[in-house]
Order: sequence, then C-alpha cells, then structure tokens
Amino acid sequence: MADGDSQETFESWLNKATDPDNQEDRWDCIQGFYQLVNQETDGPQVALRLLAHKIQSPQEKEALQALTVLEACMNNCGKRFHSEAAKFRFLNELIKILTPKYFGAWTSQSVKDRVTEVLYGWTLWLKEEPKIQEAYRMLKKQNVIKKDPKLPDTLIMAPPSQRTTDSVFDQDDKAKLLARLLNSSRPEDLETANRLIKNTIKEEQEKVEK
Repeated sequence: MADGDSQETFESWLNKATDPDNQEDRWDCIQGFYQLVNQETDGPQVALRLLAHKIQSPQEKEALQALTVLEACMNNCGKRFHSEAAKFRFLNELIKILTPKYFGAWTSQSVKDRVTEVLYGWTLWLKEEPKIQEAYRMLKKQNVIKKDPKLPDTLIMAPPSQRTTDSVFDQDDKAKLLARLLNSSRPEDLETANRLIKNTIKEEQEKVEK
C-alpha cells in the first residue's frame, strides 16, 4: 500500500472497520476513517463512494458496520460531509437498498430497517437539505417506507447544523456535554450521546405538537 495514496488509506480503514469477522465495532478504525475524511480535500466524495459500495454488500454484517461508519462520519465530519451525503448521487445508493427493483429484493430486513432509520433521522436533523426530504417523501409515497421508524437508542445521528433560537439545543450545558460525548472514541460515551440526542428530538417534537 502506497503511503501517498489516500484512496488506499481510506479503503484500508474502511475494510478493517467493516470486516465481517469483527466481534465488535472497531472504533479505532472508524475514527481513523472519519479523521482522514476531514484531512483530505475530496474526503467526503471518496468516503461516500466507498461507503455506498460497502452498504450495498450482500454480507449483512459488513453492510451494518458500514452504516455505523456512515453515521460516525455524519457526526464528526461537519457540513462538508452533510452536503455531499445529501446529494442524489449518494441518496440514490441508499434508495436502491430499499427498492425491490434494485437491491431491496435480497437485502436483509435489518439492513433495510437501519437505512430507513438513518434516512428518517436525517429528515429530522438536516431540514435545510431539501433532497433528503424529497427522497424520504418519495419512498413513503411509493409505499417502500410504510411508516416512520422508531429511532433506536443506538442510532448515531448528526448534530444539527442550525437550530432555532428557542431550541433546547441552545442550552449551553447540554450542548457542551453533547459535544464532549460525540468527540469521544469510547462506545459508551457515544451511546450516551445518542440517548441525549433522542431525548432532544422527543422534546422538540413535543414542542411542535403543542
């Protein structure tokens, strides 16, 4: 492997992070991958192209681990990554996993459920990205997604890029805690962050309903 070849380095981190023989999530490799995304000028484009291929893997464990890497990148790679993931070029790769005429017929239900959760989570967090909203609405209209999923505690979701002034995320203590947890490489910290995010979504949804 050539040291100067960023493509190979991206691939080596991702191959280790998504190895079907992994007994648990390889957060060291996941962190290495998203840090490289942030370092390289074309990091988001390269990363998402490789991730799309892994997420579409016929090996369920490889695909699920790739989705964990995707979620970690959404958390740690900022607006540049969000904008690239929100383009139809990548969204269409996720849509193929759910659609019967593409990969939906043979993709495992657990992978399809996870992709649905990710897309739904993005519609909540990235409201300023119209293509995400459009893609999700299309999948519901076509009855590919029959109802909004219940987001699990373990879902790693991107922190919001902008919130309204009365948002609960503007509470300094909670925002600082969330930032610290999301920057941690410890799985238990990330799980705590995910629960905090989920509770915040619930609070904001309740505010909207009122």
